[in-house]
Parts: sequence; C-alpha cells; structure tokens
Amino acid sequence: MSLKKQFAFTLASVGIGAALIGGGTFAYFNDTETSNNNTFAAGTIDLRPDLNGAAVFNIENAKPGDDWDVNYNLSNAGSLAANVNVTADYTADGNGDGSDIGTQLIVTDVQFGGQAVTVNDPNGGDLTLTDLDNANIELGALGADGAADDEKAITFKLTFKEANAPQNEYQGDSASVNLVFEARQQ
Repeated sequence: MSLKKQFAFTLASVGIGAALIGGGTFAYFNDTETSNNNTFAAGTIDLRPDLNGAAVFNIENAKPGDDWDVNYNLSNAGSLAANVNVTADYTADGNGDGSDIGTQLIVTDVQFGGQAVTVNDPNGGDLTLTDLDNANIELGALGADGAADDEKAITFKLTFKEANAPQNEYQGDSASVNLVFEARQQ
C-alpha cells in the first residue's frame, strides 16, 4: 500500500474513533409533551330576515300623498359578524301607457338598527323606487367584535309624491320589487 493511501486510511480511522468517543460522551436533558385534539372549524354567516320568503310590503289602493313605514327584522344566526347590503330588482307595469309609478314613490328614509343609512340618488333630487333598481345599499354591520348579533330592525319610509296637479297617468299602475339581502364576512 502506498504512503498516501496509508495516511488517508489512518486519518479516516482517527476521525471515526473521535466521532465514536465524542458521541458517547455527549449528554443532555430532554422532555416531550403532546398537544392532542387540536381542531380547525370555519365560522358561519346565517342571514335570516323575518320574512319567511314573503313580501316585505304589499300596498294596494295607493294615492298621491300616502306614506308607508315598512318594518321588519334581520338576524344573523351564524357565528361570525357580517356586513349586510340589500339590492333591489324593480319592475314596472305602466298599464300600457308607458307611465312608471316607481318614479312617484319616494324613499324618504332607510334605517338599520335605528341608524340612518345613506342612500344616494344617482340623479340628484328625490330618491325614487325606480332609482333603487340594481342599486346596492350598504345597511351596516350585523354582529360586533367578531360575533353574531341576534337581530336588527330595517325600516323603509316611502311616500307617494304629491305633485299638486293631476297624476292620472299613474292610475292602475303597479310595480314589483325583489329585495335581495346579502351578508358578507367582516
């Protein structure tokens, strides 16, 4: 065997021996604990209007000057707080003459949980039922500090505009509005 190979073999033997001796003399204390049954579960948002799928309002025989307060409650039965909005899908039946009673029905006030909700008229002036078509109204929070609330009242105040002139073109007109409530996680 050559001198280089002998030297390499000796060096390797010394390294292995040192590792065995060092490994045998190294000691430390240790303790192990286990955390069991850790779980992860998603929270819920469960929006519940007190409507049971029924109409919020059903107004008949309306005439200029009439006022209505439409009240109902909205609750979140889930475990997470949410921001609530409502969209309106409006359809008019002008009784064949092209008139639209929704242009005469003024939304004078919207409240959620006793707080006024700002609803801007896109055209300036009175906010009409027609203006609410496809509008997105942000009502506010349902639940606080990351927890669900029991319920909050929603109030819409409507007025049949009185023009101090004949409004005969609106006789027999009708309109329907579908309100869609959505709750989004805060």
